[in-house]
Amino acid sequence: MLASSLAAVSVKILVTAIGEGAFSSRNLTDVIIPGSVTSIENFAFMNNRLTYVNIPPVVTIIGREAFRGNELSAVTIGANVTIDDTAIGNRFNEVYTSLGRPAGTYHLFGFTWTRQ
Repeated sequence: MLASSLAAVSVKILVTAIGEGAFSSRNLTDVIIPGSVTSIENFAFMNNRLTYVNIPPVVTIIGREAFRGNELSAVTIGANVTIDDTAIGNRFNEVYTSLGRPAGTYHLFGFTWTRQ
């Protein structure tokens, strides 16, 4: 049984993938993706309350609807990530790809993503 005052847990393992549906529908408002993660699988963070996500530069692939159903207004992402068209929403991948998939922080203004 966990103490009710538990504030943080540190897991000392090397995580290279966030599995399918691993953190979906958990009401998450914040997430720190470890720098060891190279893939974020389908539905991994779907239907939470995330407003920002920092995707480590070593991530090479983001699966179907990985971040759909969140309140994302900003995404920091590395260069040349392969992203499913439905991974983030609001046509993020279309903008990212049309710019040549550069690293950076992208902000959602209305229904349009722009790179800052």
